[in-house]
Formats: sequence, structure tokens, C-alpha cells
Amino acid sequence: MARDRTRAPGASRQARDTQRRLARSSRVARKHLVVTVGLGLLQAGLIIAQATLLAKVIAGVFMDGKSFADVAPLLAWLAVISVGRGLAAAGFESAGRFGAARVMSELRERLSRHLLLNRPGALQDEQSGDLVSSAIDGVAALENYFARYLPQMVLAGIVPVAVLAWVVQYNWESAVILAVTAPLIIVFMVLIGLLTEQRTRKRWERMSRLSSHFLDLVGGLATLRANSQAYSQAGSIQAVGEEYRRETMGALRVGFLSSLVLELMAMIGVAMVATAIGIQLANGHLELVAGLTVLLLAPELYMPLRQLGAQFHASADGMAAAERIFEVIDQPVAVTAPAEPVPAPDPARWSV
Repeated sequence: MARDRTRAPGASRQARDTQRRLARSSRVARKHLVVTVGLGLLQAGLIIAQATLLAKVIAGVFMDGKSFADVAPLLAWLAVISVGRGLAAAGFESAGRFGAARVMSELRERLSRHLLLNRPGALQDEQSGDLVSSAIDGVAALENYFARYLPQMVLAGIVPVAVLAWVVQYNWESAVILAVTAPLIIVFMVLIGLLTEQRTRKRWERMSRLSSHFLDLVGGLATLRANSQAYSQAGSIQAVGEEYRRETMGALRVGFLSSLVLELMAMIGVAMVATAIGIQLANGHLELVAGLTVLLLAPELYMPLRQLGAQFHASADGMAAAERIFEVIDQPVAVTAPAEPVPAPDPARWSV
């Protein structure tokens, strides 16, 4: 029987420990974070520059009556910045995928090496299907964590702060609205994340159980057929598969609910900023350039937070799998690998 690895009180603490351990366990992951931070800073600067130039172009054409020739230099810079933002986003994603591939390869090698060096019988309580699922599906599930969630976490920490610092120069009332509503999104993300974490762990356990059960049946298929019991196992496979289906649908419902909440909070925040800007423009207390700049930057502040919530659900399977992988790696080994390969004896020197 597979062991029950459901953790109630210390689940969140173990998840945080797993995240820190994943970040520390690989030099590739640390280098990947440095590149991600650099590209995140570049994207933040390009986002602010793009919104500021676009606001100046719109205000110049509609308020000052400027011609196309007058705003052509600004449009050229706007095109350059837009292309640069696209390239930075592509590089951001490519760096994430490259780093994820390297980290996954390194982690799979560590897990395989640990299993080969383990003493005989040390893993007798483990099901072979569970170990195979962790080594293949579990490591593969970490791709979303390293390629998307971790880079998005960096972006969510850089872009909102940079946008807020820029907005406060134009309109402090809008900056206050953004500063109050943005943390609410983070609070809802944490609350929904706690529920998602439990459901995802249960879902991963069901999938491990299904993999273990199926692999055991395939391994003993010859014996089952010899005893005319092969078809009698279809019901058990169907029952385990139904449990996995229910857990998957439950996790999807939570994911859709969280997306709805995050979109709603972002929509309310942008609407409040737009209302405040409209009132100040109508009263003549705010220039159009400043109002448009703030209005264009408001969605950009919420966008990384919303995407972080979406990527959290995409990486939840990887986090659940990482906990299982580290459980196996933490088991002591009885065979010590030599620091350098031992050369084979030379047959020419043998004597009888």
C-alpha cells in the first residue's frame, strides 16, 4: 500500500521549505534567477516608457492639435520601445525555459543517482510505480515552476513597485488607490493558494497511486492471465482513475475561481483609478498627459500579479512532486560514490 503523505498543519511550511530548497539546490537555478531579474528590470522600464510616450502622443494630437509630422519622432521611439518590450518578453520566457530544462536534467540525475546508490531493501516500502512517476512525471511537472512561476514571481515583485513609483509623481490619489488594491490581490492569492496546495497534493497522490497500481498490474500481468484474473482488475483501475478525475476537477474549479477573483479585483482597481482621474480632469485639477499616463499604467501594475496567480496553479503539480522527490533524496545511502572513477585493471599485467 502506498503511504499516506497528507500533511495538514505543516503543509504550508513544508511547501515554503521546498521552494527554498529548489532555489538553492542548483547553481543553474541561481544563475537563472539573476538573468530573470535583469530582464524583469528591463521590462519594467520599457512598460513605463511605452505608457508615457503613448500618453504624450494622444494628448498632443487631441489637445494641442499636433500633426503627424510633429509626433513622428515620438511614434518612432514608441515603435522601438514596443519592439524592445516584445524582445525582452521573449528573452524572459526563453531564459526561463532554458533554465528549467537544465534544472530538470540536474534534478533527474540526482534522483536517479540516489536510487542507484541506495542500499538494497531501503526502498522496499516504496512502490516502484510511485518512484517511476516521481522520476518522470514529477520532474517534468517542475518545468512550469522554473520556466513560468519563478520568473513571474520576480516580475510581480519588480513591475508593480516601479509603476507605483512612477505614478506617484503624476497623481498621488491614484497611487494610493493602486497601493491599497494591489496588496488585496496578493492576500486573495495567498488564501486561494492554501486551498489549491491541499487539493493539488491530493491530486498528485491519486496520480502516483494510479501509476503504481497500473505498473504493478503490468508487471504481474502474466501471473494474472495464468490464473484468469486479468479482466477482474479492470474495476480497480477504473476506481482509481475515477478518484483521480474527481481530484483533477476539484483543482480546476479552484483554479477558475481564483482567476475570477483576481480579474475582479484588478477590474475594480482600474475602475477606481479611472473614476478618480475622470473627476480630476473634469475639475481641471489634472493634465491630460498625466491622467492618460496613470490610466495606461494601472492595468500594467495588476497584470504581473494576475499572471502570477495563473502560473501558481500551473506550477502546483511541480511543487507537490518536488516534495515527494526530496523525500526520496533525503533517505541515506549505503554506497558511497568515489570522487574519481577507478580505472579498470590492465590485463597485460596479470600474472599466473
